[in-house]
Formats: sequence, C-alpha cells, structure tokens
Amino acid sequence: MRQLSHLAFFATIIMTSTAFVSASDKTKTVTAKDIKLTVPTSWKQGELSNNLRTAQFEVQ
Repeated sequence: MRQLSHLAFFATIIMTSTAFVSASDKTKTVTAKDIKLTVPTSWKQGELSNNLRTAQFEVQ
C-alpha cells in the first residue's frame, strides 16, 4: 500500500512537472530511492524536510 501511494505521488509530480518543461528546457535524471525522475536542471535537489518524502526539490 505504501509503495502504491509513493507511485501515485510521483506520477502526480511527473505529470505536473511536464506541464512546466518546454522542449527547449534542459533536464537531468535524479534517482530517488528506486525511482528515476527527469526534472529541469533549474530544480535544485535539497535535504528532505520530512521523513515521509522520497525526494525534495527547490523550484527556481
């Protein structure tokens, strides 16, 4: 059940983030536990502020 909620969370993030990334934006691949995420290079990965999070980014 916990893995399912993580999957739903990351799916939401990925769907939302793709709306903000245009074809000309540069991206990078980030690994969060066993999930690989493609995020804009302008996003800075930060320290987790909550132990329930798998990854945390600062959007600039």
